[in-house]
Amino acid sequence: MNRDMSAGLLASVSADILFPVLLVRLDWPSGEVFFHTSRGTISFDAHSWTGVWSMASFSAPGETFGLGVTNAIISLIGSFDAVMDHKDEVVKNRAGTIYLGSTSERNGNTLTGAPLAIFAGNMDATKVVVNDDGPNVNYALELTLGSGTGARANASFSHTAEDQASKFPGDTSGRHVQFAGPNARNSPWPNT
Repeated sequence: MNRDMSAGLLASVSADILFPVLLVRLDWPSGEVFFHTSRGTISFDAHSWTGVWSMASFSAPGETFGLGVTNAIISLIGSFDAVMDHKDEVVKNRAGTIYLGSTSERNGNTLTGAPLAIFAGNMDATKVVVNDDGPNVNYALELTLGSGTGARANASFSHTAEDQASKFPGDTSGRHVQFAGPNARNSPWPNT
């Protein structure tokens, strides 16, 4: 992960009071979407990022090592119609990036330095979440961003002499192929 933090963002993070903001860039099917978790419009990376304030939540994974896929969850609260209009969008394998930034004041829209990309991946799925706490009903579109393909997504197969014989009784060609792998040369280039 890139940890090159701009001087302005580093100064804000090191200060006694921090006004954090998350900026989210999604390659949505109808066009790229840019929004942030504060108010107003933020200009960054030659784009205008719309403030959604408390209408969004974010869950980030911890750093891991190995083959496991890590996921970030973004929830966008909206009206029933707005959420339902976007629930069936085909977002699988489209890019998404989440940045950490800081503003100069609480709920502000002036960045103190260039934001830092803290998560990048591909959108996986969307689902509708209904929160009913009595008199209030909230609808949210929950979006999963995955950090990469899982180890099982890169599957391979093998075909043995027994597989060949079970599908084609009497065919003995499979028994000769089983020795091809160990006897093959490691290099595809001829020795000179």
